[in-house]
Amino acid sequence: MRVRIELREGVCVDVPIESRLHEAVEIQIQRYSVDYLVQRASRAIEDTLEELVDWDLRRPTAAQLNYARALAAKLGLELPNEVFLFKGSAHDYIQAHAPIVEKKKAAQTARAGNSTSSPT
Repeated sequence: MRVRIELREGVCVDVPIESRLHEAVEIQIQRYSVDYLVQRASRAIEDTLEELVDWDLRRPTAAQLNYARALAAKLGLELPNEVFLFKGSAHDYIQAHAPIVEKKKAAQTARAGNSTSSPT
């Protein structure tokens, strides 16, 4: 048995399945339904494809998104859509904007320090 996955029109991957697993799939279909198996297979295949793509094309982590949102809020910016889609885009956004926020923070701290010092 083979499972065919169409990645895009004209690009298919045929995945060979051993006979024991083919039998197990047939039993699983009898227990539940084809739709149930398709839902589970879809999630599993999506997770597997996520692991197969390069790191920068994977989903951004929750921590990356939270940090990018915080940076954008501090700078009054909107996040580009790519930041929500790709780990590499989130990484690049953070690398570009974190130093700006840090410089602003340092400047504010310096101004606050200067305003509290007494003149000599």
